[in-house]
Amino acid sequence: MRFRALALIVLAACFGVGTAAVPAVAAAPAIPAPVEIFKRTRPKLHQATGELLSLSSNRLLLLHARGRLKQRMVFVLTPQTKKEGVFVKGERIRVYYYEGNGRLIVERMRRAPVPHAARSSGTRKP
Repeated sequence: MRFRALALIVLAACFGVGTAAVPAVAAAPAIPAPVEIFKRTRPKLHQATGELLSLSSNRLLLLHARGRLKQRMVFVLTPQTKKEGVFVKGERIRVYYYEGNGRLIVERMRRAPVPHAARSSGTRKP
């Protein structure tokens, strides 16, 4: 018991002397946290290409095909959505979108280029 009391007194004395011997340091300038430095100001943009199934003033339904897998994707159109051209049902389009509040929100949409296999080859030079 005496040894514990003596050890506590010695530690308290060392800690007190150690903190008293260190001079006060002026406040360093605030450095932004790493999270704030890399924080995105804009959501990540994704893209999907496929056949236009339906288009209304605020919704877009796209049949997105990847190999044999075909997936229907529902997008939300906003007044800020940029539409490059006039779109017809059955046409191939490319949609650039981001995810927000559990929805796929279209930022811009345009006609998609014709896939390489569907292009007419015409005459090939040897």
